[in-house]
Amino acid sequence: HLGLANHGFDMSSLQPTPSDDEEESAQVHVTAAGCNNGAISKLYHTESSSKKTMLVVQVVTPQGTTVQSSKDISSMVDSKIMSLHPHCGASTESVLLTTEAGTTLQLDLTGENANVTWKQEEHLGSINDLLILDRTHHSLSAAQTLDAALPDFTSRLSLQVSAISSFISQSVQHLIGEGDDTNAASQRDIQFGFSKLAVALSSKGHAVYGLDVSSGSQNRVLWTLALPQSDKHALVHSTATTLHHANNDEVLIVNDGRWMCLNANSGTVLSRGLLPPREGLVQMVPFRPTSDAAAVSEGGCHQHAVLLYEDGSVNTLPSDATVEKSLQKIIHAANNGYYLHALDKHKGLLTSTEVTSTSTSTSTTRSTGNLGFSTQEVGQLQFSPQERVVSIHYPNPDEIVQTPVTILGDDSLLLKYLNPHLAVVVTELTDEARKEYEQENDSENGFVSLLSKNTDTMTVQTTEQNTNDNSQKQKRKPMGATKPGEDIPPTTEPSIPTLFINVIDTVSAKLLYRISHTNVAPLGDTTKIPVSISENWILYSYPNHKTRRSDVVALTLHEGMIDKHGITAFSRLDQETTFSSFTSPKPIVLHKVYTIGKTVTALGVTQTARGITQKNFVFGLGGSGMIVTVDRRMLDPRRPTGEPKATEKLEGLMKYHPLIPIIPSNIPSYHQNVESSTQIVSTAAYIESQSMVLAYGGPDIFFVRLAPSKSFDLLPESFNKGLLSVVVFALIGIWMYVNHLGKQKAIRIHWS
Repeated sequence: HLGLANHGFDMSSLQPTPSDDEEESAQVHVTAAGCNNGAISKLYHTESSSKKTMLVVQVVTPQGTTVQSSKDISSMVDSKIMSLHPHCGASTESVLLTTEAGTTLQLDLTGENANVTWKQEEHLGSINDLLILDRTHHSLSAAQTLDAALPDFTSRLSLQVSAISSFISQSVQHLIGEGDDTNAASQRDIQFGFSKLAVALSSKGHAVYGLDVSSGSQNRVLWTLALPQSDKHALVHSTATTLHHANNDEVLIVNDGRWMCLNANSGTVLSRGLLPPREGLVQMVPFRPTSDAAAVSEGGCHQHAVLLYEDGSVNTLPSDATVEKSLQKIIHAANNGYYLHALDKHKGLLTSTEVTSTSTSTSTTRSTGNLGFSTQEVGQLQFSPQERVVSIHYPNPDEIVQTPVTILGDDSLLLKYLNPHLAVVVTELTDEARKEYEQENDSENGFVSLLSKNTDTMTVQTTEQNTNDNSQKQKRKPMGATKPGEDIPPTTEPSIPTLFINVIDTVSAKLLYRISHTNVAPLGDTTKIPVSISENWILYSYPNHKTRRSDVVALTLHEGMIDKHGITAFSRLDQETTFSSFTSPKPIVLHKVYTIGKTVTALGVTQTARGITQKNFVFGLGGSGMIVTVDRRMLDPRRPTGEPKATEKLEGLMKYHPLIPIIPSNIPSYHQNVESSTQIVSTAAYIESQSMVLAYGGPDIFFVRLAPSKSFDLLPESFNKGLLSVVVFALIGIWMYVNHLGKQKAIRIHWS
């Protein structure tokens, strides 16, 4: 739990990596006044042309003379010092300083050299993008990765011998008590995939951080890298984050006009360059090379991305012939085409574009100016001008889907709608449209009626109002104050849909499903709608200002179902075996609305290595600061409103109840208060039962390891391995002794 309020956070071993773009500056002085007791009369720092940061301390002796000393603090600060605050105690002298990169630290000036008392990265509270990687990727050779060819017999034999010898040595050390418990735990974390590294980007602080989120050490910030000041920063990573892929510890960082490729384990910059000199970048999509041979760019970076511009032009990142050739191979290997999309939030327009190689392009496609590629627009989706695009959400590309069906209690199959090009666009009614409604809500053909005709899933109910000369609204009576036989006056104002959830296909730019909600206050620029997409599930939450609670909506998308007798040895299933975003029918959507008594600020879902373990949704609750896990069966839209049938009980379906309970045993944050988390991401370990979850976005960062289906493939830490070893060796000894007695008895029988 990386709480920013903990000023005892020890990061004294931090070694920042200076940016090569940092200009050599002349001497700069930040002066602070002396202490109250007069021990320090003046304190200031200088930055020389050699990029050394010196802290100059002037001390007044009891005799009245001034003694000046300089201390080199270049290795302790990562950017320009903004302020100095000296403090003098009875026997200590210290200074509190802040840097331009958002670092706050306290230095002890008592000794000959300055020492870091504590250090805090304040901009960790403004993380806007984060990526979880495996810390063991850098130790893997090419023969051990899934990207490379399968090792030969000799390599496999050597790997097995190495693994057996390592296991025997660790077992012997554990039995004789010479093993280090900390080292053993570290080896276990590496073997099981528990050792994780988070690369966090703070656009506000113009910095990127490497965080050790899995170990128990206090020095969780491994490295920090200051970025050039820019309005836009982005992290790019094209390979899977949980498997043994070669060079998976490299990350691309992109800002206005620049890019750099760095090693996530050490924070060192491997290569850097400039973006193509074009305006109007609208989309940047990472892609994974088809082979390791074409994976290295001319600058030595293994991470690649394709750039899409407003005019339809396409380029690669890094922009060189090797990466361009790698993208051409991917386009040729894609039998159904290679597509990109872009969403213009200001215009409310989503555009889908097909990218082809110029060697296969036709005269109908227009040249993009890039000799390697051409593009053609294949679809557009225009949202209503009365709506404002709030955000767009995508599924996790690394998610493993174990089965494409859901087995029902009567043995029939419910087919999941598994579309890898799915996206959810959240829109809301504009302020102008809300005002227009307030002016026209008295009209029978006003704004409410027109908007309700365009919304398939929302029925807008209106109430009659008095139309007397004074144009006053109908006066309401309290409940129970009506006369016998008198109609009950309306108790609510006419409600209109103000929040819209749009499920779209990004390849065909088609609207697959749309649902709207009422009683949602204007979101503004700070309030976001958390959305989580997993397999054929879509879960989102919004604040309901009428009930003063958060409504949670669960959507499940299906292609159809197969009867329990639909697939037999003598019957053939009449169903399409291929999927097309252009011709396949729209999904069948089931939805159910739940409510929770806390404000939901973040949503996530657990991920496992093979997708066998049941999935739990993870809620970040604002105000209370809790991280809560909810079993996916609790949110199933198929929960019956009446008593469950026998077949429904076999599936684990419970009777529908709108309130989501908060069970204390399902609060992985325990007593810790995780303030205002806005994003929850998860990654898998090497073993199936474990899932790693990280919540961020607020002043706190929280990381936890969860077991949604219990630790069925992992022994507990309290398991007595020594006793098990003794029992095994004892059984082997008994077996050898009994075998010896049997042979002796057989010899005696034969001689007799």
